[in-house]
Amino acid sequence: MSNSINSLNTVNTDTDNYFHFIYTPKFSQMQRYTSQELEDDHEFIQWIFPTTTKSKFNKLSPIIKINELRSNQLFEQAKLLMSRHSLKLMLKHWGISSDMKTIFNKDKFKLLNGHNGVRLSRVLQSLVYHDLLEIALTLFTIVVQNIPGLLVPFYDGDNLLWIVRINEAIKEVEKSYSE
Repeated sequence: MSNSINSLNTVNTDTDNYFHFIYTPKFSQMQRYTSQELEDDHEFIQWIFPTTTKSKFNKLSPIIKINELRSNQLFEQAKLLMSRHSLKLMLKHWGISSDMKTIFNKDKFKLLNGHNGVRLSRVLQSLVYHDLLEIALTLFTIVVQNIPGLLVPFYDGDNLLWIVRINEAIKEVEKSYSE
């Protein structure tokens, strides 16, 4: 089982801490997690896909501020790390091809029926915050196209949880530009 993120010396919950974290050996280690490590470690997802709200499951995870995130000189590097490494790690874990056009492993894809479905909502939000809306929508589309027979979708009221989270993130980004 993987080491806990809580063992990090950096426990501040701010955007700068996130930028610091992506250059640590722990982040690099997470990028090489096996599927079992991804399932066993319930804290890593908040670190590699940070959002604007505190996690119920990991009190030490970073909480990003959109303005700080997007104005940081390391923002473009963070976007590349997310799209080239973190996202690909999760796509592989969920049995989705890296181009997000096919499901290559239906058993892995079915992981989205459990807590991975909640993880997907975090991934989608974080992609939007990192100015990767098109990637978020592409991922959402492949998942929704493959719901029949494979997934029991998560709902928030009458809407799929995943699109609710994307729309919330879009609104937060728009609001951040007016502040």
